[in-house]
Amino acid sequence: MRIAAKVRKNPDYLAASSYLDQIGLRFEVVNHPGKGHPFLRITLPHGDTMAFTIACTPRGRINQDAVVARLKRAIRLAMGA
Repeated sequence: MRIAAKVRKNPDYLAASSYLDQIGLRFEVVNHPGKGHPFLRITLPHGDTMAFTIACTPRGRINQDAVVARLKRAIRLAMGA
């Protein structure tokens, strides 16, 4: 699973996983079926899951604040708030 190893070095993944750990949501890295970027499958408090796409390169976007803001927005929309 080479892509998963690359993802775990990515600054986008590190920022997103750190935030998810901080707020206590479970998640896992999932390879995209077919072509495309891998994503985090996040289990929301009410039991539903959501997907959050991340880059698979070791470098990523490196703007951790933007990644966390995008993740917060996606979680808020998924929870219907």
